[in-house]
Amino acid sequence: MFTGIVEAVGEVVQLEPLGGGMTRCRVRAPEIAPQIGAGDSVAVDGACVTNTGSDRRTFSFELIPETLSRTLASEYRPGRSVNLELALPASGRFQGHFVQGHVDGVGRTLSLEEREQGAELRVQVPEKVHALSVAQGSIALNGVSLTVARLGSERQVAVGLISHTLKHTNLGKLRAGDPVNVEGDILAKYVARAGALR
Repeated sequence: MFTGIVEAVGEVVQLEPLGGGMTRCRVRAPEIAPQIGAGDSVAVDGACVTNTGSDRRTFSFELIPETLSRTLASEYRPGRSVNLELALPASGRFQGHFVQGHVDGVGRTLSLEEREQGAELRVQVPEKVHALSVAQGSIALNGVSLTVARLGSERQVAVGLISHTLKHTNLGKLRAGDPVNVEGDILAKYVARAGALR
């Protein structure tokens, strides 16, 4: 379980094909790598992965075909910036919102426009996420916990980004057409599922 509060922005440094459609990815993240143990869960751009090896500067994880097809990980290249968050400990302080690290799909950046305070980001999200989203509800984009400012037609979602988010996540680097990992609000999913079973 995660909260959508990014702890560091890492850099992809190596991609190694493993066969069977799998890829090993190594990320440089000296701010958090020393804290990552063998088998620990880490959210990389909001996708939950398992650490398979780490040192004081880097950690590695394996990407299976399901992850590569459902997330933007298939577009990773050396030098790419990725948002990182360690799993929430039971004794940890909860911030943001419940983020599982189970990406619902890949959205597309429509625009990132500067505002007097921060910026507004518009993204075209998967239909299933748009259908369950509400204004002032929660959504995770590249693993960042955000509040939906408004919903638009054609699966559009607009969110506001404060200056801290622009500086300390990779959302500030987005350009029109860029892919974005999207995870809808888990509470909305369960409510919708319960209603469908009635």
